Amino acid sequence: ALRPVDLERHGFIETIRKYADDFGPQNGLRVEVEMADVGSLDLHNEAVLFRIFQEAMHNVAKHANARTVKVRLGRDARDQVFVEVEDDGSGFDPTAVTDRVSSAGGLGLRQMHERMHARGGALAITSTPGVGTKLRATLP
Repeated sequence: ALRPVDLERHGFIETIRKYADDFGPQNGLRVEVEMADVGSLDLHNEAVLFRIFQEAMHNVAKHANARTVKVRLGRDARDQVFVEVEDDGSGFDPTAVTDRVSSAGGLGLRQMHERMHARGGALAITSTPGVGTKLRATLP
């Protein structure tokens, strides 16, 4: 029940692609997508990566005032699966953001980190006010 229906119907890569394709027109943004094969993933890892991706995209739409968002998916040099969301928006100071869950039911940064760590992964967020934000979630 915790696994998004589209993941079961379309698979991980196609669900990310469809979400990204729909996201641009719905939010008035240009979305650039770079995807490579990630091989087979544990179903729980797929769900966690998708939820982190989904929350990152939601945050871009809600807070970033961006024109463009880049989505990258693949495996890195250490053979870890990654999802990356990078925007050219207003950015923020990550140290100044609270750890609370959003009023809309979204994940706070702490919850995103905890979800990744619980699966043996990592979450890196870099942001500069006035420049944009990059979120990278990786799992072994």
